Order: sequence, then structure tokens, then C-alpha cells
Amino acid sequence: MSRAVEDLVNALACGIVADERAARDFATISDTLRHNGHPASADAMLRLSRHHRIRALEGRGNLAALRYVNETSDAKRS
Repeated sequence: MSRAVEDLVNALACGIVADERAARDFATISDTLRHNGHPASADAMLRLSRHHRIRALEGRGNLAALRYVNETSDAKRS
């Protein structure tokens, strides 16, 4: 794996972790807001949570594709 690919893998992994953390945090805030009687705000936080969960899933897909392409490319070079 080249240095550039390693850097991209690391950047994607960091982005996935950040999006998963944001999704979890927004979901927690949503639960708290709903519990405290603020359903509209809770819904907004839940939408943000879902947005970040989707981004994390997209990142996982991109990371898997990058690894597959890199492994396939490495195998052809061998």
C-alpha cells in the first residue's frame, strides 16, 4: 500500500469515527430534548444524527472500495 493510499485510508477512518461520534451525540441530545418536552428540537437533532450515521456508512463503503481496489491492484503487480 502506497503512502498516499495509507493517508487516504487513515483520513477516511478518522472521518468515519467522527461521524459515528456525532451521530451518537446528536441521538443522545435528541432523547434528552424529547424527555424534556421539546419534540421539535428533538426531531431536528434526530435528523442530524441520521445524517451523520449515513455519512459514516458512506465512509465505510468508500473505505471498503478503496481497500478492495488497492488489494486487487497489489495482486496484479505481484
